[in-house]
Amino acid sequence: MTYETADNHSDNLALVSDAYYSLGVLYNRWPTLLPDPEAAIRVLSASRDLLRQCSTEVPQLIWSVYLALGDAYLKLPNPGAERLRQALDCFRAVIENFEAGASPRSPRDAQTLAAAYLGAGGVYRALGERARALASFTQMLELSEIDPLMRRQAGEAVAQLTRERSIGQAA
Repeated sequence: MTYETADNHSDNLALVSDAYYSLGVLYNRWPTLLPDPEAAIRVLSASRDLLRQCSTEVPQLIWSVYLALGDAYLKLPNPGAERLRQALDCFRAVIENFEAGASPRSPRDAQTLAAAYLGAGGVYRALGERARALASFTQMLELSEIDPLMRRQAGEAVAQLTRERSIGQAA
């Protein structure tokens, strides 16, 4: 490793991180073939940790890792409040990056941000924080270039949360 430049070292870290990310995605997408959500969390956490060491910026990969890690926490059989908070931290990391001024530059960035809002809204809802869930889903719906399925999911969640709020106020 002494003969490598810092950039080569960073590129190697990003490459290994991408491999860990790909393995984590396999765990997430095909639970019947690789039925270990904890393993997905381990490899995705390793991917995230490697990317934090990179001297070069790889934003789309780090955002994808955070989204996959958040999803992995949610796929645990009984995630509990602590694991839900860890999932929320993952989704918030992506959202906060954009709130800090990194506006979506491409349709893929917009999809990533939309997925983060959708994930955060689902976690807030699971934690019983209806107002925050509604805000997250609403922010997601305000994005212009998002997947129709994600738009439908958020719209249904907003409608249900609004009904629940109306029922709660009537009671």
